[in-house]
Order: sequence, then C-alpha cells, then structure tokens
Amino acid sequence: MQANSRRIRRRPLAIAGAAAAALTFTVAGCSNSSGGSSGSSSPNTINIVFGSNSASYSDLFVGVDEGIFKKHGLNVKLTTLSGGATASISALAGGHADMVYGQGSNIASAVLRGGKYTVIGMTQAHYNLQVWSNPSVSSAQGLKGKKVSSGQPGTESDQGWTSYLEANGLQRSDVTTVYTGGANTGQFTALETGGVQGTLSTPPDDLVLRSHGFRLLGDLTGLPNATDSIGVSTKWLSTHQSVAKKFIEADKEALEFVRANKAQTIKSIEKHTRSANTDDATEAYEFYLKVLNPTPVLNDEDIAALKLGFASAAKSAGRTAPADITPYYKVIS
Repeated sequence: MQANSRRIRRRPLAIAGAAAAALTFTVAGCSNSSGGSSGSSSPNTINIVFGSNSASYSDLFVGVDEGIFKKHGLNVKLTTLSGGATASISALAGGHADMVYGQGSNIASAVLRGGKYTVIGMTQAHYNLQVWSNPSVSSAQGLKGKKVSSGQPGTESDQGWTSYLEANGLQRSDVTTVYTGGANTGQFTALETGGVQGTLSTPPDDLVLRSHGFRLLGDLTGLPNATDSIGVSTKWLSTHQSVAKKFIEADKEALEFVRANKAQTIKSIEKHTRSANTDDATEAYEFYLKVLNPTPVLNDEDIAALKLGFASAAKSAGRTAPADITPYYKVIS
C-alpha cells in the first residue's frame, strides 16, 4: 500500500484531531477545570501539571499507581492541560498548580519575562523525538530545500528541527517549516498528502508511520535538551523545601521502578494515556527508556541542557541569555 493511499489513523495512545486540541482532563483523581488543577489543599499535596498525554511521564504515572509518592508522605495529583506549556506556566503563575513538568526553554521564557521560577529537577535531558520523512528522502541532507512540519513555534519539535539540522551540517533556513497547530495529526496529514517531506514524532506513532511506508531518518535522543524539567515557583519552594525534597526522593524511586518493572509500567501507561493498545504502550515504554534520566536530581548534563534552554528562549525573545543561570535552578538531593 502506498503511503498516500488513505488517511493515517492514529492509534489510541495519542488522542487525535480537534479532541486533542480541546482536551483538558484529570488523572489520579484530581479535580480539574479548564484553568488547571486547584491549589494545594495541604502542605504535602502537590498538584502537578504537564502539557501532553504521553508516556513521557511514566515516572509520575507509576508514582501514583504504585503508591510511591504516598509512601513518601505525598499526595500527588496529576493534570494534563490542553494549552501545553503556556497553560502549564499560567497555572503555576496563578497558584492553580504547584509544579510543572515541561520544556526548560519554556520555563526560561517565563523567567526572562520576569517570572520567579526555579527548576528543581529533570527527568529527560535529551530530545525524545524521531525524524520521519517521505520515502524519497534518504538522509538529513536530503531535506535541504524541502518542507518540514512542526506543531507550533517554540515547541520541542520546533526547537528539535533546529538542533537536528545543525547536527547534520544544515541550517534551519535550509528547510521551510509548515506549522500545523498543536495536534500531531496535522503534521502527519501534511506528510501523507505531500505538503511536507519531513516531520518529527514520538512512539508509538512510529508504528503507524512505518506501516504507511514513511522512512525513519533517525532520532534526536543523543542531542541535549531540557525536555522534562521540573519547575516550581520560587515562592512555593521557599515554603515547601521539605516537600520538594520528598518529591525528588520519591520520583527517583519511581524512575527506578519504571526501569525494573516493565509490565506494571505499561499498565500505568495504558491507564493514564487511555490506550487500549498494549503494542502502542510497549513501543512507547521501550523508547522512553532511552531518554529517561536514572534520577531527577540535577547533574552537570542537566544543567548544561537547561542553559541551552535559556539560550534558546533568549534568542526567541531577542534578548541576551544570562551568563549565569544558577539563580534559576536548585539541586535537591
């Protein structure tokens, strides 16, 4: 079957189309509204928000499902916000959330706009993206002069294109970027119909893309990026240092659980991503093992990735990046 013979139908792990763009839902029993989760009801309650329905957050899923956070005396509530990074930072700024999992560059952007935020950990210090192309493109160099798709400016995939092209001796100006909106289905449709010749994606979408004859050019898992930074307001941290320490300790245990317990983790992925397809959840689990940090405790590699995030945010804002980012992160161990 040729790749453009019929529409790509995404598997259940990723919620397709307009439903994904409009989605705001709650996991782990957290009450929720369109603005995000409500603020902490007790000192040991942590309301965590993140911007996509993804196996990228497997540590949080098993932390709740396996009682790891509870064992550390924490009541952790998880909420996915449909507005992505912007909505997550807004929830943090408005006191509707205590913690955000998100792109370091997005937290950096908020800091550069005057926000008082601190990164206290990181679970992914590299991109979690794959590069897919039309079958006629056989290498990164083959994308020169072609069109590629990205969801929105400033997102991980948008920044990922710049990093991937530069790592392969090209410039961003060597391709034309077509922005298709927040839902991945727009990017896939553009690839399928020939509107673009390349796109970035994450598993389990590779199962669908491969079945439709598209080519996997490679992945970005070797390129540094503060993909999942753990951010809090500086004010919250000043009054919740012991809670933050408990969380980092618990999340370290959760990350260890993910690596050691494949079957239980896949069940959590299926539950929280609302997937009915074990193959999808398994594919996602195995991919994210390559990029999940063994511990959320910030190390030199994480800090270097965060500094790149500040540089990217400053460039986008037409500003000079801070030479010293130590005021904006705290190592908790």
